[in-house]
Parts: sequence; structure tokens; C-alpha cells
Amino acid sequence: MASVRAKALDRLFRALAGAPRREILRLAARQKCAVTHFVDQLDLRQPAVLKHVRVLVDAALLTKSRDGRYRWCRLRRSAFEPARESIEELCETVPLTSQRRGTQARR
Repeated sequence: MASVRAKALDRLFRALAGAPRREILRLAARQKCAVTHFVDQLDLRQPAVLKHVRVLVDAALLTKSRDGRYRWCRLRRSAFEPARESIEELCETVPLTSQRRGTQARR
């Protein structure tokens, strides 16, 4: 059975897999944004943006709060740390492509 950490990493990487979600994160990295700002900036309808925001909130990459009729989103920079650590761990255990090519060329 997968650990809690592994499940959280899977959720995080699935959230990062979608181009619209990465663009939402880029926009939220600059400033706190209302969901309507994402709708205006992306070529998507509000229901699609809300679905992407929900995935990002579930992956703990965004926080969402409500102020009157606006739903505000803020990037959680610390949420990227487990992904960074996982990628670094993989880089340490998997040979780089250029190194692998060099090894194959010598054979």
C-alpha cells in the first residue's frame, strides 16, 4: 500500500501535469488572484477554471479563500518542496541522458 507521502506526491505531480494548471500557478505566483482573473487570462470558461483550481487546492499548491463574492487564490510555495526533493532523489539515482549516451557510444 502506498504511503501518505507517496499519495501526496502523486496528487502533486498529477496537478502539475496540466498546462492550464501550470499557467494558473504562474499567475498566482505573482500575486493573490481572484478566480475571475484566471478566467480573463486563460482561454477557458469559469467552470473549467474552477475545476483546475480545485485540483490545485487538493494538491495543496494553492490556498483558496472567500471575500464577498470573490474567491481568492494564493500560491503555496512550500508545497513544491516535496516535488523538488523527489526529483533531486531521482536525479541522484538515474544516470543523465548525456552520460548514458557517452557510455553506449564507447561500447
